[in-house]
Amino acid sequence: MIIIAGELRLDPDDRDAYLAGCAQVVKPARAAAGCLDYARYALAADLIEPGSTSTSAGRCQWCLVESDDESPRRRVRAAEERSLPMSTDHSALQALRDTPVEEVRRRAEIVDAVRRLEAGGTEDPHRVGPAVRSAWNDGGGQSTVWYWFPDGRALLAVFDHETDLNLYAEGDYALQLALYDGVPDELKSVVLNQPETYESLNLTDEATGNTVLYAGGVFWYDGSAWQIAEGLIRHVAQHLPDALDELSETGLDYCLATYLLGQDFTLEAWLTQRHGCAEDITQEEREQLAPVFAGQTGQS
Repeated sequence: MIIIAGELRLDPDDRDAYLAGCAQVVKPARAAAGCLDYARYALAADLIEPGSTSTSAGRCQWCLVESDDESPRRRVRAAEERSLPMSTDHSALQALRDTPVEEVRRRAEIVDAVRRLEAGGTEDPHRVGPAVRSAWNDGGGQSTVWYWFPDGRALLAVFDHETDLNLYAEGDYALQLALYDGVPDELKSVVLNQPETYESLNLTDEATGNTVLYAGGVFWYDGSAWQIAEGLIRHVAQHLPDALDELSETGLDYCLATYLLGQDFTLEAWLTQRHGCAEDITQEEREQLAPVFAGQTGQS
């Protein structure tokens, strides 16, 4: 528990009126989730100094995280101990889970088709083993890679080089491989010993020559719901124990922004998100990409 204590200096003639007015603040504070003991959120007059008022709060951001059984911080610890996928309120993950997987795939394949078109238009949808690969990159080191399997399952790997989950910078093959723990072997096979692409760079085990796709966030679809790789949960719990938002270090928010999950996915909306404002969209770009948005079916 964290206790926040402080002192307010008031005109002695105003102190009693100030304390009386604070009742409307103390009451909801005591009732709020994360206040461990209602008696510990208090305002009191100093018995010796007439102009002093002491405050004591058993509730703050960190205290809330530690005390709330449903907090992301508590859940990541519990999930790590149980070796089960954690559940969080992270907005990007929730939007992914709330969007039908067929629609997620449709959007992923449209974005991938745009990528291929702008790369010259000669590349066909990429197959890796039994899976169809859809990818996105921002040209600056961030990437999203989806693998769609015939049985309806999927694997999602995201990478943001500016986060604390940039394991590529560590150069540690075993550490990166462990991030995929808990992903079924068939799904994991598409990121092991595969040729590199722009979005899919590998870390290599110097002893064996084996490779693994580097990723800061690893998620997989089991046929009914999106799960977080147990290895990712364990890594965050062990190596980033002070992270306020566990999933933000995966770069998931940024790497899924292009798919507008939870929003309308139209050509105009997508271009606006891409450029930041509609004024920067050219008519030539609209005409070039309109057939992609009109003709993509999600059945590659």
